[in-house]
Amino acid sequence: AYYIKYGNLPIYTTSEYSLEGKDDLKNNWISEEELTAGKFYVIDLKALEGVTLNYGKDYGRVTANMSTRELSNYSDLYIVNDVSQNVYYVKGISANNKKYYSDREKDETYINLRFIDGIEIPEGYTYLSGTKNRDLTIQNDKTQTTYKWVTLNESIEEIPEGVKVDNEEEFIKSVNKNRGYFKAEYSTEENVAYVQVEE
Repeated sequence: AYYIKYGNLPIYTTSEYSLEGKDDLKNNWISEEELTAGKFYVIDLKALEGVTLNYGKDYGRVTANMSTRELSNYSDLYIVNDVSQNVYYVKGISANNKKYYSDREKDETYINLRFIDGIEIPEGYTYLSGTKNRDLTIQNDKTQTTYKWVTLNESIEEIPEGVKVDNEEEFIKSVNKNRGYFKAEYSTEENVAYVQVEE
């Protein structure tokens, strides 16, 4: 709900949370894809309005500028993967002779991310990798064509050279709102992808 409302995750610390030494959580609950694709961060519990939790008491002991090494000393915390958005309780909860770290199982499908660094992924496209400042890449669900993010630092009034688009007005609105657009890597047919801007 927070992500849908604000377009980013309620992350408390600037340093990532290391799963070093958390073998049960790492090996039995988190897939290899998730471990390599994203990083884990401590959730900012104060940002989650109206939520009361029985666990996560170490949140009051950590500070926003702690190093990764310092953070890993605490386990009564909730963490989130910045790519899959899956949430885990590091310490785990024991029930029926099993330890639980999340409300999901290891092989569940990942959610389809709709925002990366505040940039909306257009309808009909899937986030593949990267960030706004480093090779943000999406893929067209039908054609499998990949697109890379092109950042523009100022507003435009006309279509940039070398760009082919059906609806020029919509494209210009989207570029000016998002300060950029997605350009196809290896295709001249479907040149760009952008988000339709609601009035």
